[in-house]
Amino acid sequence: MYDTRYSGSKNTDIVYACKYFQVLNQIVYELPVDHPLAETKPLREILGHTVPQVRSKSSDTFLDVLIFVYCKFRPYKVNKQNR
Repeated sequence: MYDTRYSGSKNTDIVYACKYFQVLNQIVYELPVDHPLAETKPLREILGHTVPQVRSKSSDTFLDVLIFVYCKFRPYKVNKQNR
């Protein structure tokens, strides 16, 4: 699995999304106090998967492969009476 947050290389879409979130958060911070959106939580500027998400997906994929291999290559028992 490839996680872009820890890879060291910056994906341009992620960089632009983070900058977009920063601009939106700045707009929300500059709203007047009586505005309905003034009390909203700020947007998260970190994108990507958390470590538990990556681990759970990799274990899920591993189990899927095991089930596929078992179902695809298991030996079939031939019933001699039905030949």
